[in-house]
Amino acid sequence: MFTGLGMLLLARRAVGLPRLPALVAAISYMATPALLAHLGAGHVTIVQTVAWYPWLALACWATVREPRRWGALLGICIALVLLAGHPQMAYYGLLMTIILSAWLLVRALVFAQPPQAHVWESVVSPGLVVLALALVGIVTRWRMAWPMAPGIVLAAVLAMGTALPIYLHVAHILPELNRFRDLARVWFIALVPISLLADLGADSLLRAARRVLERSVPRVASRATVAAGFLTALIVAVSLVVSDVGYARIGDVSAITTPSGLARAVAQLAGSERIYDAQEKIPQLYAVELQVRFADGLDPLLIESYVSYMLHAGGLPNGGYILHFPKDTPSARPDARQLGFMNVSVVVSRRPLSDPHFVQVGEADGTLIYTNTADAGPGYLVEPGRGGNPPSLAQLQQVNASVRTVTLNPEQETFTFSTSRGTYFVIATPSFPGWTADLDGHTVTIQQIAGVLPAIKVGPGTHTLSYTYSPSSIRKGAMLSALGLLAALIWLIAGRFKIIATQIKRY
Repeated sequence: MFTGLGMLLLARRAVGLPRLPALVAAISYMATPALLAHLGAGHVTIVQTVAWYPWLALACWATVREPRRWGALLGICIALVLLAGHPQMAYYGLLMTIILSAWLLVRALVFAQPPQAHVWESVVSPGLVVLALALVGIVTRWRMAWPMAPGIVLAAVLAMGTALPIYLHVAHILPELNRFRDLARVWFIALVPISLLADLGADSLLRAARRVLERSVPRVASRATVAAGFLTALIVAVSLVVSDVGYARIGDVSAITTPSGLARAVAQLAGSERIYDAQEKIPQLYAVELQVRFADGLDPLLIESYVSYMLHAGGLPNGGYILHFPKDTPSARPDARQLGFMNVSVVVSRRPLSDPHFVQVGEADGTLIYTNTADAGPGYLVEPGRGGNPPSLAQLQQVNASVRTVTLNPEQETFTFSTSRGTYFVIATPSFPGWTADLDGHTVTIQQIAGVLPAIKVGPGTHTLSYTYSPSSIRKGAMLSALGLLAALIWLIAGRFKIIATQIKRY
């Protein structure tokens, strides 16, 4: 039964068979006459070892797809195969694993088919002909090829991201490396030496063809070699066009650009407040189309402090580098209060939420829609911490005061409010360099709560606070650009005068 279960999972997960055909595969393997004959002959260790073959293949398949998650399982399966008691069958099992892993890697590199979503992030193949020429270049011109190999290996290792422990060490050395998502894009670096290796391979083949032609038909050897070069380039071009046509085909985009009923319902409910999508049921493309604000993170750059805050607010584990959040995990328990401090007024989830501040108001497309009664708004007042400093996240206590939002634009937010005592005004926008705050027309210092929430100390009275994004880098860049254009103009004028002066001297 254990062997059949392994085969059933292998057929279902790796091969993608429906349940009944997968059951046929399981029965076929676990009840095969060869296996039962050896069992009847008393060859128990053979049966014990072979019973692990489906599990070994399944673990190998899973590890190639997600090394960090399933690598330990593969190691356990290999260890149990070795300990099963039959060296010959263990040898065959390890041989199967090596061949299978090699095939899976080659298939991913060369024969990968375009997936339905995010195809641009999963394409790593340089093309079958290009790869073949690169291998020829490595074999025939290894003295020139070997310096390129470390670059390819390094790019491949970094493209694996946190699936390999070495990435974490490299990220400590290279500044800001861990800030980026979609680590596989570093593979573009490897494509440069691979293309050069293909060039070396093509050159080796053409040289060999020229030597053969010079011995057989010396009169036309030169022209035939040129023709062979053009033919090689044509073959490479045609093979790449054939490979690329599936990726370049564009169909009807209305299916992915037309907001769903769930997205429209949530956008209407949220208004200018933020939406938190617990399982990413609403693509951010809809957020752009409907002009709504999301608290989710799926950007080329993610602010580390905001990621940490939102993972904690979403009840998600912080495992280091993350491409996007939230993650679909049953263990997540969103915290309404912390989401409210980031101006999250609507939460959607496929699973019921337990926090009493979440009030279900509807359901669409199989997804529950909640309002967050703990939403603090885009700007709010909080009690000071110890010594009058900004409070910690655990000490954050909202002051019951009226705050009116005057302006809520992407680069400027303006609020009016009144307070009877000294407090901190918190803006529910992730802190980032370049923002400035003016309180009643005077520039004030921006402090931070939990490294992510901007906080401005205010005294008693009625105030107007303007929070504006105006980084000095833009002004400095504009100034340097103007100086560069002025210098270029002076250089052109001086050069023109020099030419005129030289012509005058000649006459």
